[in-house]
Amino acid sequence: MRREIDWLVGNGPPTGLFLGGSSSVAPGVPWENLEAMVEGFHHYRMYGRS
Repeated sequence: MRREIDWLVGNGPPTGLFLGGSSSVAPGVPWENLEAMVEGFHHYRMYGRS
């Protein structure tokens, strides 16, 4: 999950990237993936792309 978030941030637009464009989570998604996604959100919100 972290690698995917890093790829999205690195290859996305310079501003306004929206991670998680859905209000639902598919059945069977591992809880660890959701935790990694939230950690990624917090990381990039705090530190940006640096």
